Amino acid sequence: MTEAAELKRQLRRELRARVARLMPDERNLSAERVVGRISQHASWRQARTVMLFVPLPDEVDVLRLVDEAIGHGKTVLLPRYKSEADGYEPARIENVATDLVVGRFGVAEPASDCPGYPLKSLDVTLVPGLGFDLAGRRLGRGRGYYDRLLVGAAGRLWGVGFDCQLLPELPVETHDVVLNCIVTPSRCLEVVARAVE
Repeated sequence: MTEAAELKRQLRRELRARVARLMPDERNLSAERVVGRISQHASWRQARTVMLFVPLPDEVDVLRLVDEAIGHGKTVLLPRYKSEADGYEPARIENVATDLVVGRFGVAEPASDCPGYPLKSLDVTLVPGLGFDLAGRRLGRGRGYYDRLLVGAAGRLWGVGFDCQLLPELPVETHDVVLNCIVTPSRCLEVVARAVE
């Protein structure tokens, strides 16, 4: 195991503990603030195609943005697992209540009849993580699924988390994708301009 990989393993444990200490009311209020920051951001308002994520219990609940985005005429996508590629693809949803099924890892995802969508069509992608840093780096859960998914993504990549998940610096490896912006309850931190092919 490389030094960076070992440090990431330790940080994952520490950041999980930080989030676990958040009370349910604090998590809910944090989610409301994050959703408010996102929905008011000019890039989000102008975006036509957006990809969100179905939150795990220790992630910010961004699904409350779906109905608003659809109501504003946006194309809304969520990641869907493709077993043949052992990876994820964006798929379009129109209704959270009817378009989602339980996926391979026990997380809701678009059903098989929801159409896939090209990564090149994305304007804004919301990305979960265990941690983020001031340079736009993200610490995921260690399987690399999001890094592989986001390599071909167009548009802006926004990390979404709680304030306790933002660190001054994270270890980086060659496969790590850098984000444009980190959104937490207390800030919207613009960090880099990603080159889009």
